[in-house]
Amino acid sequence: MISLFYVTAPDLKTAQTLGKNAVENKLAACANIFPIMQSIYHWGDSVETSEEAVLILKAPKDHFEALEKWLHENHPYDVPCLIELPAGKVSTPYLSWLNDSLK
Repeated sequence: MISLFYVTAPDLKTAQTLGKNAVENKLAACANIFPIMQSIYHWGDSVETSEEAVLILKAPKDHFEALEKWLHENHPYDVPCLIELPAGKVSTPYLSWLNDSLK
């Protein structure tokens, strides 16, 4: 089964670099990027607001641990966001393409 892995990045360039690296290293079959979103979050004793990019990686569910290790080694944030979103139903041809892409 595949999952969508939700990752935030400080900017478009970082998201592009991470996405390309994940695909080149066969950690993900595909990377989609939303270039700008607004984030509001606690950091220390304050509430911060910043613009970030969203990176969605499409990969088999069992890639979570490898993606987590890779992200901690390659992401500029001290605490990078990695959230697995299981894909309920996936078309058979797309699933075949995804699995073949990672061989």
